[in-house]
Amino acid sequence: MKKHYLFPAIFAALLLSLSGCRENRTGVFALLDARKTGGAADEVALLDYFRSRDMSSLPCDRKDFTPTEKDRKIADEALVHRFYVHDAYQPSFFYGEDIDWTYWPVKDNELRWQLHRQKWFTPMGVMYQATGDEKYAREYVYEFRDWIRKNPNGGPAWQQPGGVVSAGEIAQDAPNWEFAWRPLEVGIRLMAHMDHFRLFLNAPEFTPEFLSEFLVNYHEHLSFLSKNIAPRGNHRLFEAQAILFGSLFFPEFKESRKWQKEALKILREEIELQILPDGVQEELDQSYHNAMIDVYASVLQYVQDERIRERVGEMIAFTLGMTYPDYTFPCFGDCRLHGKDHYLSFLQDWLKVFPENEHLRWFATEGREGSPYTWKSRAWHDAGFYVYRTGWGPDDTVLIIKAGKAGAWHAQPDYGTFEIWSAGRNISPDSGCYIYGGDEEVTRMRDWFRQTRVHNTLTLDGENVERTDCRELAFSDSTLVYEHDSYKGLTHKRTYSWRGTSLELLDEAYGPAEGTVEVHFFFAPGLLTLSGPVVEGPGMKVSCTSSVPGAFREEDGWYSQVYRQRARRQGAVYEIRKSASDTLRIRSVINIL
Repeated sequence: MKKHYLFPAIFAALLLSLSGCRENRTGVFALLDARKTGGAADEVALLDYFRSRDMSSLPCDRKDFTPTEKDRKIADEALVHRFYVHDAYQPSFFYGEDIDWTYWPVKDNELRWQLHRQKWFTPMGVMYQATGDEKYAREYVYEFRDWIRKNPNGGPAWQQPGGVVSAGEIAQDAPNWEFAWRPLEVGIRLMAHMDHFRLFLNAPEFTPEFLSEFLVNYHEHLSFLSKNIAPRGNHRLFEAQAILFGSLFFPEFKESRKWQKEALKILREEIELQILPDGVQEELDQSYHNAMIDVYASVLQYVQDERIRERVGEMIAFTLGMTYPDYTFPCFGDCRLHGKDHYLSFLQDWLKVFPENEHLRWFATEGREGSPYTWKSRAWHDAGFYVYRTGWGPDDTVLIIKAGKAGAWHAQPDYGTFEIWSAGRNISPDSGCYIYGGDEEVTRMRDWFRQTRVHNTLTLDGENVERTDCRELAFSDSTLVYEHDSYKGLTHKRTYSWRGTSLELLDEAYGPAEGTVEVHFFFAPGLLTLSGPVVEGPGMKVSCTSSVPGAFREEDGWYSQVYRQRARRQGAVYEIRKSASDTLRIRSVINIL
């Protein structure tokens, strides 16, 4: 066998002598001496070593490798370079016989970035394990090598490239490596590659030479990410988890213990920085909040830390409190729904880490075990979420209000909005998030769903609010009062009075600002009937009175609970003119039908 040029680098730079590693007893540690240069026999011995080591207690990304029809579809499409990049872009795009890793058929940032997450490799490995068909392993090795060859790391430091940001425009001529090596993508590959290694390691195509390429690439990813981890936000948590798990999976790397300590330090710091005192993640987005729970619940399977356990317990309490009887939750901000089974899988995984939590058990077992909460109203004061319930059964009614602090990037200018769930469905769904950032057209679509005027709140001339933080003035079992300096010269005070079968709102708008004050109400899809100051739609009827005469008008709209999927819904807007001297009062009674 010809000696592979990368193999000496493994001996010299990547691997310990295995002193202190669990697999010390295999006898191969004598090979892993920095003075060795590695020959053919050494390459084979190293592969034998990895094939014989026990990986059952090591981290993994995917929790269940049982093959599904979706796995088969994704794997078979990948064989002909139709890569499953994103759920929202189906059927999968063809990336060429000679793979073009820069192909960008829709100028949505997520499509470009997520190509480099290589989501199809794990289904290929699952199908290889299920069938033993070498075509999956052969193509995996080819595509893995092709990606390495065509996507070299552009430098030791990654900087947010001009225009390539989550919130902004795209610099379409940005170097490809700035997409391929964005730290979040690096971290996601680190997590997924643990599974590829497991699934393909015993394949004949996984040669000693390919092992050396795999290890050099994995080490480069770990080293790069440790130097370029995000300075703030949810990315920092995802990336710290990837560093921790990657270095736990390969304790043979010289820097693994150092990386583990650094990652744990970050995780311990960020749970205090990103999680508000009441247990809510700072982005005020249920999807990201749940994802953060999942990160920490996974970490707790390998690390004992009572403070992390305490804080995650608080986070779980918020998630359960915000859950509707059908296992959905409000799509405030950039939140999206992935289906009941997906949500249940989260709850069941968390229960393994928190088996003593009887409320979590009740949700995770769909009420067969454990016990529900007994409270019917609760506030998360720091985040500004308020929940009122008639109970915890499928026939109960739930009101959830968002009226708190300004959130991070995934939040929206939606102060004071609310949702009502009743009679088995959401009768006043939030507009949600249709898409993330991208070119001008993509950004235009995103901005529509973010508008203040498409939420259940008050606006001036239909413009977005200038500030999104509210001041809580009072909270009780039936009442919430908050105040908000929504526009220059306009303060808005709203009082919620909850009756279980009805909700009364008192909106007071005062200050020197002039214009059209609008109170917005949005309904589930269906027909609306307007009659003077009364509007009736699916599940609820709204009647308004005001200190200055006003009138309803109907407004078409959309809502989105799944990325790039939207549905029509109708809204009604109660409008009144405000002069500089007016203090307006609008009383709205919502009867739940």
